[in-house]
Amino acid sequence: MTDTPASTPPIVPPHEPMDAHIPDEQHSDAQPHHHVRDPRRQKRVDFMQALFPLAFRHDDNLIQFHQDNPDLAEFLAKQAEIDQIIQANAAERPLDQINKVDLAVLRAIVFEWKTTETPVKVLINEGIELAKEFGSDSSPKFVNGVLAQILKAE
Repeated sequence: MTDTPASTPPIVPPHEPMDAHIPDEQHSDAQPHHHVRDPRRQKRVDFMQALFPLAFRHDDNLIQFHQDNPDLAEFLAKQAEIDQIIQANAAERPLDQINKVDLAVLRAIVFEWKTTETPVKVLINEGIELAKEFGSDSSPKFVNGVLAQILKAE
């Protein structure tokens, strides 16, 4: 084994993004790469991520565990209704065969639809964006199709 000096990355102050030292022309677009989300979008991301484990396991202890998240406790109380709506509009796939990320996205968006006044167009767009960010290549199309079916009556 040869002792070769490892190249060290440039030191970047903690308040700067890691790619801040790269000149703009090296980025694919001219916009700076900031990882700051709209607070409403961040809340949706956080909620979807909180729902994700429910696709693998559900028991009454989860309600106790999530007392600190009133939205999650409310979701758990409405889960049967929300899952029934999703299943009726994704008839080609039983819930247990839906990609777990897609299911979490659908559950989060349907819950928001049932509990808020968020416009349908915003809900569909947010569902697609969550599917793009966290799901597989086929997720955006699937989520769009199911949400369009569910929300078409609105």
